[in-house]
Amino acid sequence: MNKQINTPGLSTYYYAGSKLSERIGVIAEAGFKKIEIWANTPDRHFDYHKQEQIKELEVSLKTYGVEVETMHSPFFGNNDFSALDETQHRATMSEFEYAINVLSGFGGKVMVVHPSNWTSKDASELYDPEKKAARVKQIIKSVDILYNVCDKCNVTLAFETLLPDNLAGNIHNYQEIISAVKNKYVKVCVDTSHLWLWQGKSVEEWVDGFKGLIVTTHLSDNSGTGRDRHLTLNAGDIKWENVFNALQRGVFENAYMLEVQHPPASDNVSAEVRLKELYNTVTGYLSKL
Repeated sequence: MNKQINTPGLSTYYYAGSKLSERIGVIAEAGFKKIEIWANTPDRHFDYHKQEQIKELEVSLKTYGVEVETMHSPFFGNNDFSALDETQHRATMSEFEYAINVLSGFGGKVMVVHPSNWTSKDASELYDPEKKAARVKQIIKSVDILYNVCDKCNVTLAFETLLPDNLAGNIHNYQEIISAVKNKYVKVCVDTSHLWLWQGKSVEEWVDGFKGLIVTTHLSDNSGTGRDRHLTLNAGDIKWENVFNALQRGVFENAYMLEVQHPPASDNVSAEVRLKELYNTVTGYLSKL
């Protein structure tokens, strides 16, 4: 993967409610030249199964000089890397293989993956040895199945640090999954808002623990409310200078990908102005590295 040191990137989650190909221009005008394709609202944003939408996006990317670096893999419907039902698991693998090929067609090299969609309101259930072992076994199987397509396309699967109610939403389980997989095409996607909700350390301390493994990020702020709010930087309590320094210490070389929410309709400033402000905020931090 080409070095993209000190480059901000944007997840198109920001415009998840509108057609992606029509938003590339404003993304570029804000300063962003690297994007992550949000692939989870196909009815409104981008349906990678439709060739006409792929072609429209290719034209927009070329017109505005924007490159696809990553894609957020599909987790809608029954897609689940850790699915215990074999019919569901086979369908998930088919969907992922297709998505990886689409990403590769755009020149992207990283697919962000939820290693499991299994959630529980009872945290103790997520630590249950038998239940956890069965899910981890399926995650290993998923990676093994996708090895050939990842190898052919030179695409890395970036396992996202997830919310605390998910199997991969605590450091014990997450590290166990990463260690069990043992595959050169599996790395880490650091989601700062999720890490804020993990217990025991600051976001930058968690980031330091993944040194050498991080290939992409989902940067957004949080105020520790117990939910993922996808706030713009400096709208919450995360210490961003510390986080960027930690990423730099980890020899992080790719785009600093942001996954922030579109501002609410009540905001008296346009989404495009907010996007430019976000770009300037990130470049300000990166200029100090």
